[in-house]
Amino acid sequence: MTTPHPTTLRLQLADTFDRAALDGAWWPRSRDLATELPVLLDHLPDRVGRVVHAVVSPPDWDDLPRRVTRRGGQTKVGSYPRDDTRTLMLSTSTRVLRLRVVPPGTPDAEAGELMASACR
Repeated sequence: MTTPHPTTLRLQLADTFDRAALDGAWWPRSRDLATELPVLLDHLPDRVGRVVHAVVSPPDWDDLPRRVTRRGGQTKVGSYPRDDTRTLMLSTSTRVLRLRVVPPGTPDAEAGELMASACR
């Protein structure tokens, strides 16, 4: 049985992406990458562009699909060769974004602080 997925995307992006560190933070609702990543990709703002490849940290997820289906097609998924936890890299045709992944189940106040600090 699948539970309904809330439609509110828990994402905070920096004002500009010309940064050396993190470009923002994402707070998924579960450790199910096959469910969570398409929701993120389908709801990214237009300024991000179309994501063609995502690189994830294996310890952050229960599953590691090679591709995920989203609106308009599929996106390739790879993984970091090391345990670079709590990081997601999204590649478009024009840029690479690095997002902090806030673990599901993180208390609201702590998650808010982690997300805000990723955008500073």
